[in-house]
Amino acid sequence: MTDLAPLADGALLPHTLAAALGRTEEPTRPVLDVVTAYLRERTALVVLDNCEHVRAACAELAVRLLQACPHITILATSREALHVPGERVWLVPPLGLPDRDVEMEPQALRRIDAIQLFSDRAAAAFREFELTPSNAPAVVEICQRLDGIPLAIELAAARARVMTAQEIAAHLIDRFELLTSPPSFARHSALRASCEWSYDLLEPTEKLLFRRLAVFAGGWTLAGSESVCADHSVGDNQILDLISRLVDKSMVHGNQRGGQTRYTLLETLRQFGAEKLAQDGDETNLRDRHLLWCAQLADDVELEVRGPGASQALDRLAAEHDNMRAALQWSSRRSAMLEAGLKLASALAWYWWVRGHPVEGRAWLEELLARSESRDRAQPDLARAVARAQSALALLHLQRNDARAARPLVERTIGYARSVSDVQLQALSLLYLGQTEFMENCLERAQAHLEQGLSLAEQGNTIPRPYQFLSWLGQVADAGNRLEAAQVHLERQLALAREHGDVFFEDTALLHLGELALRQGDLKLARARLEEGLHRHAEVAPGGVPRILAGLAEVAFREHQFERGLRLAGATQGLTNTRGYAMDTWRWKRIVTHVETARQLLPAAIATAALEEGRAMTLEQAQAFALAAEATSLDDLAEDGLPETIFSSPPGSSVAFSL
Repeated sequence: MTDLAPLADGALLPHTLAAALGRTEEPTRPVLDVVTAYLRERTALVVLDNCEHVRAACAELAVRLLQACPHITILATSREALHVPGERVWLVPPLGLPDRDVEMEPQALRRIDAIQLFSDRAAAAFREFELTPSNAPAVVEICQRLDGIPLAIELAAARARVMTAQEIAAHLIDRFELLTSPPSFARHSALRASCEWSYDLLEPTEKLLFRRLAVFAGGWTLAGSESVCADHSVGDNQILDLISRLVDKSMVHGNQRGGQTRYTLLETLRQFGAEKLAQDGDETNLRDRHLLWCAQLADDVELEVRGPGASQALDRLAAEHDNMRAALQWSSRRSAMLEAGLKLASALAWYWWVRGHPVEGRAWLEELLARSESRDRAQPDLARAVARAQSALALLHLQRNDARAARPLVERTIGYARSVSDVQLQALSLLYLGQTEFMENCLERAQAHLEQGLSLAEQGNTIPRPYQFLSWLGQVADAGNRLEAAQVHLERQLALAREHGDVFFEDTALLHLGELALRQGDLKLARARLEEGLHRHAEVAPGGVPRILAGLAEVAFREHQFERGLRLAGATQGLTNTRGYAMDTWRWKRIVTHVETARQLLPAAIATAALEEGRAMTLEQAQAFALAAEATSLDDLAEDGLPETIFSSPPGSSVAFSL
């Protein structure tokens, strides 16, 4: 093996190889001829290690040797391919890492490459080190934050001599200061030195783009990098070529999925690039542009989620969620970009709701609105941004049935909307005000607000759509026991939602029609409606799945499928708790009495086990179970021997059940 790391001049490469082969130079012929003569009749593996800084010389040498020596194989390690005929490139991936969401015992963790490397090197540095249940989470965090990079993990493990794993993890915020080694080590002995080495090999325009790409968190698309990174220094027509060159040099990774390539930087390289960007003095400009790009993307997608491409639009936001978080964090620190941050957070509210991030969404909106209090809210653009953010925050409060928190936000927003004659914001405010009144059981006021908002929504073709008002008018009528009116509103909602291709409100119409069929005693129709809605709801809006499961649980109870009903009720409660959603009180009331009755009819161990199994289900497991064949019913229990609550809409006052 020939280590080329110390080699500064590619012209000396043949001399270095000759020395590694034990050949002496001859005055009468070139040293490359000496090497070639030695290897010509031999079968050998020639290893050229660390070629990147003398890549051109290595490529020329490889071609000469392969042409003259038919029995040799050359293995070259480099951050960039040599690009010679016959070359086969194998990208060395980072070490394997444990799943972030799966807890594992230390013995199982040690079988994962990154964990094993850390444990072995830590034990070498400190004989008493051992992977235990108490330090395993910290070791996992270290390996994950270091991207599975062997060098970084070895440097971190070396600190085990003077620090616990928990302390190492806590100090990884400044990984470049922590992960250093004595000067006597080779050039790759410090993480920063390794990054600097790779960075110094880049061309000036490659360095410029690499620095700018560090503003992206969680990856980016070509279109995203063209929007954020291109300017007079780097044209948007240059971005693709430059990214391709960075991929070739192993600084950027590209992953193809769903017909699109998404590019990423290892987190260590991203932090290194962010430092360079800050030193370059262009960080503020780039992060401002990144924020504006995020805000525009979220605003565009907000309209797309009201059509046939809703699922794909939401997936786009999910792919960029880390970028959105980084942009929001920047806006909260930079006063001049607060308005853009408010617009971004407002546009994301619907995504946060339907894709299960309501707690995070409320936190961002509350922080940005609090920061806006120190600004002059009389400025027209900021005033509208604040009003939209208040409306978005009200939506997320209503999502968890917190009408008390939503009301002042909605009332302030509708006051602003009327003062500036903003019809769209008025309609949205009336929609949320109607929901607030409904949740506080003020059905007449709820109906009045919703009908007024519906008339405004019917004047245009923007959000909110008329079928959103019909959805709540149907629920208000149902709660008021006006079942025929509820049926009319919900059937119209279903037709309009299908006409617009809005899968979410099509599915919510099916949910409410299924619940209405339950109220009318048509269990077959109720099950059909609810199952039809469940097929797609988990993909489009997983946060709504618990409500459908609650309806299917009631169907099961009424059909005497008590174990099945308990599992579905348990899954409803479990998903509601783990995903941060609050189930409507009246939906709990419709199943809680059934749960208690089933627990009385079944052996205690069976009932408790069914509830616990349901609570432990993932979203996917609960959906599959709900759509699977029904469980065996208690046929031996005659219908007339069962409590009346099994067949009626229970009016119970309890809103939760225990295990």
